[in-house]
Amino acid sequence: MNLKKTLAMVVGLTLLVVAIFFATELYDHRSILGTAFYRERISLPDGCRFIVILSEENEGTRIPVASVSRKLEGEQVPLPFELLYREKTISEGAVYSLSARIESGTGELLFLTEDPVPMPKDDEPVEIMLISVR
Repeated sequence: MNLKKTLAMVVGLTLLVVAIFFATELYDHRSILGTAFYRERISLPDGCRFIVILSEENEGTRIPVASVSRKLEGEQVPLPFELLYREKTISEGAVYSLSARIESGTGELLFLTEDPVPMPKDDEPVEIMLISVR
C-alpha cells in the first residue's frame, strides 16, 4: 500500500513538471498582426499562396526567423495575417523586418514586398505594401 502511494506521488509530480514545461513553451510566443495589400486593381486568381516572413537583418542579408503561409480561397486584398514567433528567437539590439509575397497556385511569384517593413515595437498592427512582379 505504501509503495502504491509513493508511485502515485512520483507519477503526479512528473506530470506536474511536464505540464509546467509545456505551459511555458506555449506562452513563449508573441504575435504580429497586420495586413498586406497592393494598389493594382486586379483580382487574385484562385489557389494563390500568401506568405509573410519575419527576418533578422544581418550585414545586408535577411535571415528568416518565423513565417506564416496560407492558401487563399477567393480572398482579395487587404489580406490580414497573424505571424507567431518565439520570443527567445529575438535578440536585443538586432534589427528585424517583415516581408510578404503572393504566389500563384503553381508557385509563380505575383506580388512581393519591395521594401521590408520594420518589425513593430509596441504590438501595433502593421501594413505591408506589395508590388506586382509583372
